[in-house]
Amino acid sequence: MADYILVRDSEIVYETSSEIVSKVKVGEGTLNRFCKKIGYSGFQELKLKMTKDILELESQKMSSDTFIDEIKNNYLSIVESTRKLIDGRQIELAIKLIREANQILMIGVGSSGNAAREFESSLLRIGIISKT
Repeated sequence: MADYILVRDSEIVYETSSEIVSKVKVGEGTLNRFCKKIGYSGFQELKLKMTKDILELESQKMSSDTFIDEIKNNYLSIVESTRKLIDGRQIELAIKLIREANQILMIGVGSSGNAAREFESSLLRIGIISKT
């Protein structure tokens, strides 16, 4: 009985007690005793609790999906705002100066320091001498 309920928890909420006892091949009394043994007054109370639990889990999942969508949309907005601030001519000039330089020195504090170290690593990988 317990195995059937655990494996088919989302189906049980749509089944009658008669359908379950027929599938598990036990009597109605066995189902009722099982429900009482696990703390419910009967099968209907067990079904109600399982339905509430399933709805709560689905609600939490939807909340998680909504949260993830919100984060994604925020990042897309930041990327789009940054793209609008970029002047293509300035980027081309920076690329030209980096290619022509003998050595690149970068200075940054805090998160700018992290970005400088990451850029240093990228430049070193392509053979440009750099130091933070």
